[in-house]
Amino acid sequence: MFKSLHPNIRLRLCVTFLSRLSGSMIFPFIAIYFSRELGTSVAGGIVMTQVLSNCLLASLEDIGQTGSAENPYLPSVSVLTPLLF
Repeated sequence: MFKSLHPNIRLRLCVTFLSRLSGSMIFPFIAIYFSRELGTSVAGGIVMTQVLSNCLLASLEDIGQTGSAENPYLPSVSVLTPLLF
């Protein structure tokens, strides 16, 4: 099935996968470094800001892609899922 996709879509899937994989590997160590260098309160604030901004950007991106013809800005269930946790 993957080979039957358009080359641009395959490339986008691969780049997205590698980006999320590298971010998941680096982010915990950056949080530990910040907590040692800046203190736990500041590091917690930085981490919370980064996580919330990722949720917001993912929601905005998903809203633009999943809207119906009648209401193009109607969010899907996947938009609300990251906000629940």
